[in-house]
Amino acid sequence: VARLPEAYRHAITLVELQDMTQADAAKIAGVSLSGMKSRVQRGRRLIRDMFEECCSLKVDARGRVVEAEQHEQGESAGGSATCSRSC
Repeated sequence: VARLPEAYRHAITLVELQDMTQADAAKIAGVSLSGMKSRVQRGRRLIRDMFEECCSLKVDARGRVVEAEQHEQGESAGGSATCSRSC
C-alpha cells in the first residue's frame, strides 16, 4: 500500500484498512462518491499488479486470492525479479 500514489493509498487505507464505507471515505477525502469508487478500484488493481509482478496467485471462484507463491529469480512477468520480499 505504501508504494501506491497518494490518492490511491489514501483511498485504500480508508476503505480497506480502516473499514470505512466508500461514501464516508469520499467525504473525508473531499471527492465525489464516484471519484472514491474509482480510486479504490484503481488502487486495488495497482496492488494486484504489484503482487502479480512478483508472485503466482491462485484465486477462488469469486476472484479472491487464496494462495501466493513468489516467482523464481527472473520468472516475473516483466522478465526480471523486482520483488525482494516474499508474497
